[in-house]
Amino acid sequence: MFNHHLACFGEGDLDGIVSDYTEDSIIFTPNGNMKGLDQIRGLFTAFLEEFGKEGVTFEMTCTSVEGEYAFMTWTAETPDNSCEMVPILSSFKTARSWLSRMPGR
Repeated sequence: MFNHHLACFGEGDLDGIVSDYTEDSIIFTPNGNMKGLDQIRGLFTAFLEEFGKEGVTFEMTCTSVEGEYAFMTWTAETPDNSCEMVPILSSFKTARSWLSRMPGR
């Protein structure tokens, strides 16, 4: 599922990204928690718009996957923002992710 999520993000496939989550999923952000599919869809809509700009850099700084569990960290720079994410996932279907800096904030 981890590879599916990354591939969908790289392809800008919003429906594919959101399919990795459920109504019980939560993404924690400095600006409040994104709960459920509608809020998570909104968050990834903003991400895809932000990361679709010219001049974006992205670096996966750590990846560890064991079965249905994953830990990763990444950083990105866009023309307008810096972003850093540290998700700890027991599976995307029960995802709990932490976003420490968010685009547009």
